[in-house]
Amino acid sequence: MWTGRVHRRWWVILALSLILFLSNGFGFYASGFFIKPLQARFGWGRGEVSLAFTLGTLVMGVMSPLAGVLADRGHARLVIGGGSLIAGLAFVSLSATNGLWYWYLLFAAFAAGQAGMLMPPISAVVARWFHDGRGMAMGAATVGIGLGGVVLSPVVAAVIQAVGWRGTFVLMGACIMAVGVPVSLLVFGWKPPSPARVGAGAVRARAMPAERWTARATLRTDTFWLLSSAFMLGYLGQGAVLLHTVPYLQGRGESVGLAGAVLGAVAGLGIVGKLGGGYLSDRLSPRAVTMAALVGDVLGLLGLLLLPGNAGIACYVVVFGISMGSLVTLQPLVIMQFYGPASLGSLMGATTAVSTLGMAVGPAMAGFLYDWSGSYTVAFASFMVGNLVAVALLVATRRPRLPVAARPVPAVGAG
Repeated sequence: MWTGRVHRRWWVILALSLILFLSNGFGFYASGFFIKPLQARFGWGRGEVSLAFTLGTLVMGVMSPLAGVLADRGHARLVIGGGSLIAGLAFVSLSATNGLWYWYLLFAAFAAGQAGMLMPPISAVVARWFHDGRGMAMGAATVGIGLGGVVLSPVVAAVIQAVGWRGTFVLMGACIMAVGVPVSLLVFGWKPPSPARVGAGAVRARAMPAERWTARATLRTDTFWLLSSAFMLGYLGQGAVLLHTVPYLQGRGESVGLAGAVLGAVAGLGIVGKLGGGYLSDRLSPRAVTMAALVGDVLGLLGLLLLPGNAGIACYVVVFGISMGSLVTLQPLVIMQFYGPASLGSLMGATTAVSTLGMAVGPAMAGFLYDWSGSYTVAFASFMVGNLVAVALLVATRRPRLPVAARPVPAVGAG
């Protein structure tokens, strides 16, 4: 029977989901709505506008290892709360954009704060609070990502039309600070339960590797580079496609309202993917589930490009949405499959530093390829090939051997 403290696990998951709701709903799903207003105001190309997302993602990748290490050491409240404050202030400042240099600089500042609100610290908190059923817990926490797209995409589209893009940035930043900072201070200072208090589930958790991997030892394994490269290729396509969904559909003659609804629907089906991916990973190999998700992305994009009219859009929403949604949930679960949960925040930070290169390159790549070719076909086809290469890398991945000098420690417990 769960005690009051163990019941708190689900309040923690709710708080994590809320943080991801804000950081991804505003910082990722809503970003595409600013491309055309910035083009209209300043005359920039889509590649130039999208380059800010590339620079921001690179900054986020650089900051992620630090965020993961601090969260592993019990400073999740500082990491997530501080990140919310920085991200909110940066969004407010973006309302004063008057040139490319300012757009790039302030979006990079936002990304530095956003690093404290994303998966490295989130994964570390889940690993500390859940010793059994981590897949489902990770899926529940990452539901906030999909909900951010479902709820905030149409909201941001409507607000831009009502108050303009400058006022929208102010409101977004104020919302992040008003919610993210107090939630972090209130919830993430709680002490997690020990494995003994969770019951028999802790026995299943011990089947995972129990070693604590240092950054140096991890970087020397082929497994790290294969996994990081596979997720990098997966995010290369996902980030670009999601960011350019709105302008792509507008180019097909659809209204901005419908484009926003489609993006929201993709995010909504992503919730199914997150919960389903977490559920399946508790029962199957997380690696196998990830490979299926990568193939699903390919099928969804093929449907969008090849099927006529609403049939292609429906295929994209359902197939791509479910597959896309599961990838962010599966990444920490795959890492735990090969390295164990003891240093998950640090490992996620290191892996994210590499894998987010795909998220960084993808949006600008799609924008520049569009400017060059006049369509998104070449970009989307490139992303499909990248996903198939990612599947091959995962097939080649093997569990690493702990260096002789390293000493195994128990899996993550209290503290």
